[in-house]
Amino acid sequence: MWLKRFSYYVLNHPWPVVAILFIATLVPGLGMLTMLVATFVTLCQGAKRGALLTLAATLPCLLGMMVSVGMNAHGMADLSLTDWATAGIAIISNVLTYGFAVLLRRGRPISSLLEIAALFGVLVVSVLHLIYPDLADWWTRILQQYYGEAKAMMGTLSGTTADRLNDLQQASIQDTKYYATGLFTAAILFNAMLQLFVARWWQAITLKPALKQEWHQIHLAPLAGILFVAAGALVYWDNVVITDIMPILYLLFGVAGLSLVHFLLSGLHRGAWFWLILVYIGLFVLLPDSLLILGLLAIADCWFDIRKHLIR
Repeated sequence: MWLKRFSYYVLNHPWPVVAILFIATLVPGLGMLTMLVATFVTLCQGAKRGALLTLAATLPCLLGMMVSVGMNAHGMADLSLTDWATAGIAIISNVLTYGFAVLLRRGRPISSLLEIAALFGVLVVSVLHLIYPDLADWWTRILQQYYGEAKAMMGTLSGTTADRLNDLQQASIQDTKYYATGLFTAAILFNAMLQLFVARWWQAITLKPALKQEWHQIHLAPLAGILFVAAGALVYWDNVVITDIMPILYLLFGVAGLSLVHFLLSGLHRGAWFWLILVYIGLFVLLPDSLLILGLLAIADCWFDIRKHLIR
């Protein structure tokens, strides 16, 4: 099996792997793959080896941002807003992934890591609203700049098409600005947790098959369910901060609900993969309503521990 051979090479040749990751990260589109290798090594061999590879997978992004600042100081071309956002998400999510991998290796359950990630995201969004009360106005300017860059890349449009596109963009800005910070934070956390889950799956299929069941056992604490319901109620009171943290909570409970779905389908002796594919297609088609469905499943599991009753 090629993946197993590759795994043994990664674990037994530290310095060549460091060089390969550093070079591969410079290639567009390979950043997440290099971080998967770093996370896999962290899970298997510990924090020190993982830190070295995480640095190799992250340093090119940081150097790119620093070089762009230096170029801009000399009057040369700067990175676009999209490039800055992409690099920022990559750097922060890599650091978070490494931290989560260290905690997971030390015995923290995935459920606990999800709750820690959500708490971190909620604190970040709350502090930003405390420091910058006009955060929605700031996002209005940022989103207008982003749409301006996108329009410049698309080229000249006809008058009617340009007016229609401008109206759609303005409506999108008005709808998004109140929870844009939460969406951005949720995107970073999602990227970090996705890298962690894929690396854990890699570890399970190559070295420790018993770890495959971890994904089926994500169960959130009842307090988390109470906070989610309370936050959902406060949204209707037009609370700006609560509105902004809802994407993070939807992410947390969406992952927990998806874990429960995996557990339920794992009980099928035949056709489990077929039904799982159908479920994923249905969830994608029904977005964003499917997140609410998964969230409701996770809330019910918080209080009633569905797995426990089914096992009985």
